[in-house]
Amino acid sequence: MENWYMISYDIRHPRRLQRTHRLLKRHASALLESLFVYWGPASDVAQLRTQLLREIRPAEDDLLIYQLRSDRVIHRWGRACLSAGLHDFSLPALHEYHDSNAFNLQVNGGMQTW
Repeated sequence: MENWYMISYDIRHPRRLQRTHRLLKRHASALLESLFVYWGPASDVAQLRTQLLREIRPAEDDLLIYQLRSDRVIHRWGRACLSAGLHDFSLPALHEYHDSNAFNLQVNGGMQTW
């Protein structure tokens, strides 16, 4: 079964950072500089994780992979990765907030402040 996965990293060394970023750009879609989403089966994510672990040093770097719920929208505040007016419809539902005052989000019928 295929799912969306969110992949985030914090790499200390510039060379490892570049290699990790290039690897993810080949396999996933960038949301931010160090935040990607990936669509695929768990077995492919496991292979990608193995490749990523070859590039990093776990004692120094951080790598996080989260399985996302397909029935939830991703909310993002700030600048988009794509140029203005461009949209990647292969990504999960994404709601962008460009107004700096837009930090209230409707959750389960009530208002939650972010």
